Amino acid sequence: AGGTCIKWLTVAPTNTITYTVGTSSGTASSVTFSAVTYTANSGSNGTTTAYASSVTDGPTGGTATNGDINITGQSGGISYGTGNTVATNYSGVGGNTQWGQGGQMTVNTAAAGKSATGYGSGGGGALGNATGGTGGGGIIIFEPY
Repeated sequence: AGGTCIKWLTVAPTNTITYTVGTSSGTASSVTFSAVTYTANSGSNGTTTAYASSVTDGPTGGTATNGDINITGQSGGISYGTGNTVATNYSGVGGNTQWGQGGQMTVNTAAAGKSATGYGSGGGGALGNATGGTGGGGIIIFEPY
């Protein structure tokens, strides 16, 4: 899952704020204000699990920089297998965020990973020679106070 960057800013009507919202896994969301860039990096797409007796850690979550609070996103779930056939293997789930759920795991079927269903959430892992699921796009929330 993607990282979370929280920053409290004092803004005047004459200030300029520029921002970029990440569209999916691999693209960061950022806000630039007074020559400082605040960034929430995306997590990784779901990965592919080979058929084997093994346990593999999921991809790490995205980081965040320059916020008053920087939170690393949840890592993807482990994938594991108990044998060399698809019937004995399980992919990892995508990381969740407070904005939604990561892609679900793939079980006992050679298939692409399932896509995330929430902002910043990670894509689920795939089994066999398939592509991992796509992570959710970023989100930027401006709250006046």
